[in-house]
Amino acid sequence: MRIIKFTAPQATYGIIDGFTVDFYFTYFEKKKGFLKDIQTQHTFRINISRWALISWGFRDVKFDNEEAVL
Repeated sequence: MRIIKFTAPQATYGIIDGFTVDFYFTYFEKKKGFLKDIQTQHTFRINISRWALISWGFRDVKFDNEEAVL
């Protein structure tokens, strides 16, 4: 059995005039018999510019130097 479990994404002010959103997830794979179960943790990052957000309809996005709020 394989399971992917996502945690809450975290948005940061990582790029100039945009957001960096990190998605964290854990991959579980249960093995049968004497084989050990596999559990690995991963992250993938998406960079989104302010212009992309505006064109997608997110006009009320708050850009703050301390925190990014979608």
